[in-house]
Amino acid sequence: MIVTSPTYEGVVSDISAIAAITHEYSIPLFVDEAHGAHLGLSEHFPVNSIKAGADIVVHGLHKTLPAPTQSALLHINNSIVDWTEVQRQLAVFQTSSPSYILMAGIDSCIELLVRERDRLFADYDKRLNDFYDRMRELENIRILSSGNTFFSFDKGKILISVKNTDINGTQLKRALLDKYLLQLEMAMGDYALAMTSICDTDEGFLRLGGALLEIDATLNKVPEDENGNVPFGTPEVVMPSYEAESREGRFIPLSDSKNAVSREYIYAYPPGIPLLVPGERITERLISSINGLFAEGVPVKSCFLRLPEQINIVL
Repeated sequence: MIVTSPTYEGVVSDISAIAAITHEYSIPLFVDEAHGAHLGLSEHFPVNSIKAGADIVVHGLHKTLPAPTQSALLHINNSIVDWTEVQRQLAVFQTSSPSYILMAGIDSCIELLVRERDRLFADYDKRLNDFYDRMRELENIRILSSGNTFFSFDKGKILISVKNTDINGTQLKRALLDKYLLQLEMAMGDYALAMTSICDTDEGFLRLGGALLEIDATLNKVPEDENGNVPFGTPEVVMPSYEAESREGRFIPLSDSKNAVSREYIYAYPPGIPLLVPGERITERLISSINGLFAEGVPVKSCFLRLPEQINIVL
């Protein structure tokens, strides 16, 4: 079984409970914890999936720790996993020419954590707590950090909601970059995401907080139905994706594609979660949503790179 935890937005799953169920049926639990390499290194953050009992865990060190881009760790945490098969798969997919720069970067990151982990995370926790305390002054923007609909949350991922205001997440992201020279991780619909780490400074948190307070003072509340966000819905699966991709196809205008079957993936990146998969039926709601994302400035991608004008469909 494969689980992603935390999500891009910081929601952490109850891995202990999930592992207990999968192990009852002798099924290995694989956790994609790429955005949680820092979890478990401090009492101020949720426990990581290794300690929670997952069998295989992947950490993308570069996402939340000081390590070069593309550096990652694969943890084998239980005898239920066939280590021989893992080695065979690694031999198939790994390069035969590894980057020693990346490997040295991994060692450097681990060595730093061994030496200064407690201090670095104590300082980081204080910066985050001070930031969240300051954000209580916001009147229109909301900073989401907790709730009763999920197990736990990584507070290092600052989720900024502009729901029921007169701007959207993309406009907030653009304003922070253009006026305040602050680059957020992503924006989608009525929220934006600021990714933080132990490398962020007091100045950085103060600048972000000050910018949000200034922008907040310029916003107005609007009724929810005036935001213009159209839900994507769940597309109908007409055929498996591999079958759709193997069929002949042709390009037609996106505006004329209602009820056709897609032959390509369409996704907003980041985070890269598909809005449409080959073999799924295209709906009027989906077309409207895609056009809405383009209008907001959200980067929507497709396999054949012809959006928003054309989409490849199954003949």
